[in-house]
Amino acid sequence: MTNIDISTMPPFDDEALKYFYVPEDEVFPSPCSARPLPKPQTKPTTIATRRVCFADLIQPAICEVHNKIILAQERGGILGVPSHLPRLNSSIGGYQEGLHIIAGAPGVGKTAFLLQTAINAAKAGHRVVMASFELSLSKLVVQAMCQRNYLIPKMFLNGSATQEEFNTFQQCGNELLFEDWIYNLHFIEGLHDTTLAEVTEICKEAQQAAGGQPILVIIDYLQKWARGQQLHQEIRQNVSILGGLLRELAKELKSPVIAVSNQNRSGTGKAEMNSLKESGDLEYDSDTITFLTEDPDNLDTDKINRNVKLSLTKNRFGELIDIKINYRADLGIMTDSYEAAKQESSSTRKHR
Repeated sequence: MTNIDISTMPPFDDEALKYFYVPEDEVFPSPCSARPLPKPQTKPTTIATRRVCFADLIQPAICEVHNKIILAQERGGILGVPSHLPRLNSSIGGYQEGLHIIAGAPGVGKTAFLLQTAINAAKAGHRVVMASFELSLSKLVVQAMCQRNYLIPKMFLNGSATQEEFNTFQQCGNELLFEDWIYNLHFIEGLHDTTLAEVTEICKEAQQAAGGQPILVIIDYLQKWARGQQLHQEIRQNVSILGGLLRELAKELKSPVIAVSNQNRSGTGKAEMNSLKESGDLEYDSDTITFLTEDPDNLDTDKINRNVKLSLTKNRFGELIDIKINYRADLGIMTDSYEAAKQESSSTRKHR
């Protein structure tokens, strides 16, 4: 048997797949089956799923796997869009095509986690679209600017910053304008009547501007968006329908979609999939589910510098893990180690 050198194969894409379909009016060729299937006696009245011979799919599968290996090697072992947490990247391979749910109780740092992930992805060269139904765009921008220089957003949002602190903040903004990655990060201010069609159109435009490459879509958050939708009379059904439609959007864009979900009262603070608020379908539609929960072993009593447990309870791409991370609530920054948090705390004192 002749060895196949997959390094010489052209990249495989969906356009090529159409050449591997077996027409409906033909039987399977003999190499594909010991006993060819007979022709159908009647044609279905609805659109039927196209029949594909297993033998015709082997070569494209080899090409696709080969391309993924090359891409992962080029990206340092991470196939998908990287988060800001290395251990999470190792487990899921970065955020890959599909629906990814982030859940947790109020105040546990979900938005901070998403914003850091968005910035990290933009710095890695990925186009990011973040739709916020929770915070205004002005607050998100202030938080993003403060994360860069370890500043405390609260001072700038409530007007208590000193002149010196404002000068540092202004300098940060001026410097950001010369950094290429900020042009990869785009926001949508979600309103009660913002439709999925509108979000989809914006995401398609962003992907087209990125040359058709996968983008990262972030929705913050599902339950609040679902309240303004007219998909169903019940909010529970709206959440379930939106979750399914976001999964379809991920397939259409061939990109990861991250959506935040609240937890129900009985499950608040627990890393349990049945705690996802107003929807039992999210645990089935999603490819990964990540919970952020308070760690009982907090670092101090004022809830500013504390431990948060990240639990990956569903993962179609690898293992399930728990990561103990440090959350600086005053800075809106999460880190993968306590030593890194101490360095950030030192940086904060310098800027203040």
